[in-house]
Order: sequence, then C-alpha cells, then structure tokens
Amino acid sequence: MGRFDSSLWNVNSMMVGGIDITNRTNNPLEKYNRDFGVKFGRGAHPSLLAFMEIAKAEALGYVNRIHDIKLGIQTAPRHAEAVVTQVPDDYTNFM
Repeated sequence: MGRFDSSLWNVNSMMVGGIDITNRTNNPLEKYNRDFGVKFGRGAHPSLLAFMEIAKAEALGYVNRIHDIKLGIQTAPRHAEAVVTQVPDDYTNFM
C-alpha cells in the first residue's frame, strides 16, 4: 500500500477554493465493518470457506434489497441531509 504525502491530508485549501466538503469521516464504514464482523462471532478467525459463505450471504442480502426497492416492495433507507459546516474566518485567516 502506497503512502500519501501529508499535503494531501489538509483539506483547508479545498475549502478556501470553494469546494464543498461534507461527510469527511468514515463513521458509516466503521459501522458497517462492526456489523459485518459480528456475523463471524466474537474473536473469530473464520476459514476462507466460512468467510466466503458469510460474504456471499451479505452480498445476496444487498442484491435482494436493491431488487425489492426497484419493485416498490421496500423503500430505500432514509439518510440525514448533508451538513456543510462553516469554518470561521479567523481560523481560515490564521492558517
């Protein structure tokens, strides 16, 4: 895995340039990983076959959900509106 220059970590220049940046955290991904891990059991180190069976069942669940949404059997999950935070001018000027 490659390393990224630390200049790419700072999003301040993007914000100053007028690029909207929202949802910079990975909280939804962390929740998914936690929920997916629970399916293996506590402290589990599954075999490759067990992992593939659980991953296959997980994928099939999403395929079925998307299919049901398209047919109107199920509704898509609701998400909160994105919030664009305003960085105070004093902070921007300080940087």
